Amino acid sequence: MAGGLSIKVTLGGMAKAILLAQPEKMNEAITKGVENVALLLRDRMTQYSGMGHPEHPNVITGNLRKSFVYEMMETGVHAKAKVGSTIQNPTYPIFVEYGHNIVRGGNVVGYARPYPFVRPAVDDVGVGGEGEKVFTNTVKNYMGI
Repeated sequence: MAGGLSIKVTLGGMAKAILLAQPEKMNEAITKGVENVALLLRDRMTQYSGMGHPEHPNVITGNLRKSFVYEMMETGVHAKAKVGSTIQNPTYPIFVEYGHNIVRGGNVVGYARPYPFVRPAVDDVGVGGEGEKVFTNTVKNYMGI
């Protein structure tokens, strides 16, 4: 599962006052914000693992692209989500992300180049990226700010 994505959001003035005045609604808003960021990250990983990749990897089955999921781990002010793959062979996504030697009969016969899909997705969504905007807008909309 992908990890290490952190989002810093600063709400000041009236927005902060509204959040603090409605703690139950605030917990729901933060949970929804984290969930929307997890969905965005999952969708970006899906995009970069197929035709959305700049070099268009040779997609045969599409199983990796179809395997991306998210799961809410905690809710409320400490909301956390996990984004990753349900592929049964845990090394397969790593081989796609970083590349690997092609081995036949114990001999290296070639090299499959990397097609990063996690790193560009995290770059798009992570700190300073689209995830911060999605989170902030979700919380503000949910709270009516």
